[in-house]
Amino acid sequence: MKLLKKPAVAVILAVLIVVGSTLISADAKLSRQSAKVVNGFYDGVKYGGIVHPSIASCLSELCDIAEQMVVIANNYGLETEELTESTENLRLSISYQDAFIRLIYSDYSDFNGPLMVLEDALNHTALSDRHSEQMAAISQRISELKADIAASGYNESVSAFLRRNGRFPTWQFANLFEINLPAAFA
Repeated sequence: MKLLKKPAVAVILAVLIVVGSTLISADAKLSRQSAKVVNGFYDGVKYGGIVHPSIASCLSELCDIAEQMVVIANNYGLETEELTESTENLRLSISYQDAFIRLIYSDYSDFNGPLMVLEDALNHTALSDRHSEQMAAISQRISELKADIAASGYNESVSAFLRRNGRFPTWQFANLFEINLPAAFA
């Protein structure tokens, strides 16, 4: 107990307490800021006074559209297995709602190719009038959703976050405390 009564020990303990509480506070603050950016992927990003559609909701709707295309394609004997599998993978990765945006992007890339192939095949197949009308609407909606993804503002919010926080000592601090910094959807 005599050791704690020495002024030098008291100063060192005070400094350690201040530094420790500062680190804990900074960890919590950085984690909250990072989570807020990642939530923009799922909830939409607000800029220009409006909330833009979330990438996650656009991807979910693209999965719904892909399933509609598979139903139509099955009527004409077109190959749908690859699109069905990639749609399931994309839905699964979206459902995790975690900071694995790069995985979701990878699954989206794997999904996008078969989607475009089947869309092209259906647009070049002699469809019934009803299916032709459905495909015209589907193709239009696919274009709109891809434009919404590009204009979502999510990647811009990630870039802004990383500009503010992606330098010394914040970056090293995030690595030390294993804070998942947001990743761009690219």
